[in-house]
Amino acid sequence: MEENLQKRQQIKTLFSKGFIDPAVFAQENDSLVKGYEELTSERNAIIKQISGGDERKASLKELLHYTAKGQMLSEFDEELFEKFVDHIIVYERTEIGFAMKCGPVFRERID
Repeated sequence: MEENLQKRQQIKTLFSKGFIDPAVFAQENDSLVKGYEELTSERNAIIKQISGGDERKASLKELLHYTAKGQMLSEFDEELFEKFVDHIIVYERTEIGFAMKCGPVFRERID
């Protein structure tokens, strides 16, 4: 990330001195900004993964405790869904994934 910031500063300096065309500057700057955002997102995901270990264990214990009851649901339970599912991933129009709070992602086909 530091290297990315240094490159952005270098192209700003070159642009301000007139060595780089505005179109080239805009293209390079946009590319570096996008790269920085990707690195930031990746860093945040790693931090979340490292610090979320205890939360995942607790969530897994809770899920195992619930599934051990063996109760079948006859309808959608929003509270239960929010308790165990972190987010939904859309892969295609006909395929989604349920990212569980305890870690795994369950892929499902939709017809």
